[in-house]
This record gives sequence, C-alpha cells and structure tokens, in this order.
Amino acid sequence: AYLMSAPPNVGSIFNGSAHPSTGRPFVCMRGSREFHTHPSHLAERWDGFRGKPGMDLLGILEQLWRGWKRAVG
Repeated sequence: AYLMSAPPNVGSIFNGSAHPSTGRPFVCMRGSREFHTHPSHLAERWDGFRGKPGMDLLGILEQLWRGWKRAVG
C-alpha cells in the first residue's frame, strides 16, 4: 500500500502533490530520494549533504518524525 493522499496541514516536509516520477505524494526533504530526484532540486545532489551532521539515517528519521508531529499533532 502506498500513500495516495497527504493528511491536511502536513507542512513543508510532506508534499501532497504528485511527484513526477511516482505520481504520489512525497517527502520533500534533503536526504529523501524524492527530494533529490525532483526537477526543482536536481542541483542539490545527495553527495553535498552526505556525512554532514543530521544527515545520517537517524538524523533523517528524526527530521521526519518532528515534521510529522508538527503537521498532525
């Protein structure tokens, strides 16, 4: 099962629009595949962020969690 629509008030991390590659809502945040493959972020390559503080798996998951909690309570 895939997310077909984003909850209301999802904030800036969770984009309710269709990603050009998947046609589904997506995570628009540095470190996510959808961010780095979106036409508006192609210049922001993952290599430029890898290894920086907060950009490891735990840091990305924490950002997602905080964004979700802000968006849905």
